[in-house]
Amino acid sequence: MCGDSAKAARKMMRAFITDGHEELVSSAVVLLHDIERAEAATPDYLEVVQSIAEEFTPLVSEVIAVPYDNALKGGDVIEFADLSEDSRRAYHQAAAAIASRLLRHS
Repeated sequence: MCGDSAKAARKMMRAFITDGHEELVSSAVVLLHDIERAEAATPDYLEVVQSIAEEFTPLVSEVIAVPYDNALKGGDVIEFADLSEDSRRAYHQAAAAIASRLLRHS
């Protein structure tokens, strides 16, 4: 999630809060997908990602980083088995975080 996606997420969160749904924002799990390989990431890119994470962390339940994964680059159907171990771990963490929030609110 970089500039445009973060802007859209902020706008959506503000709309939920304005409409009286603060709990949706505070219980949200945000995934930050790296769009560059760690070894190729520029300092500016890393700074933007860190800034976005710091901005969302106090607003939501959890912010989870999903590392760059070439299997996601095509934008087509994603085969879980094609993801890197680090990506699978991040998605497992996200699924557990979401399930935990659903259990608390049921």
